[in-house]
Amino acid sequence: MKPNLQLLLDSGFDPSKYNFYVALLVKRAISKSQWDAKVDALKSWGCSQDVIFYAVKKRPNFMLRSPEKLNAVMWFWVKELGWDPSLLLAAPDLFGFSIEKRFIPRASVVSYIKGRMLASSGAWVGCQNTFCCN
Repeated sequence: MKPNLQLLLDSGFDPSKYNFYVALLVKRAISKSQWDAKVDALKSWGCSQDVIFYAVKKRPNFMLRSPEKLNAVMWFWVKELGWDPSLLLAAPDLFGFSIEKRFIPRASVVSYIKGRMLASSGAWVGCQNTFCCN
């Protein structure tokens, strides 16, 4: 069997599922050194191999993003907004959105509302999925 195919089968991908074929195409499109650079970028944020694998299994095409894009999204969510990196990998679709066009405007609105609510009521109860909701 081809190495990529065997690797996916050994990793627990179900060949009857659509994501298996997407993962196969992604693995063929990315060299081993590129793959390792992306995994290393995610590990540098404290993500474990298991969490990364879960994200790949859930949405394989997120690994088509450059290491720079992965780092930029992680920086925004972790450093700017204080999120846990493993939460981001639980929703790998987030890596496909524009920071400037999608996340920053939403973060500004939520920050404004949060500030007004804190000023008026002294309490804020929010959902961490606020930024990824359409």
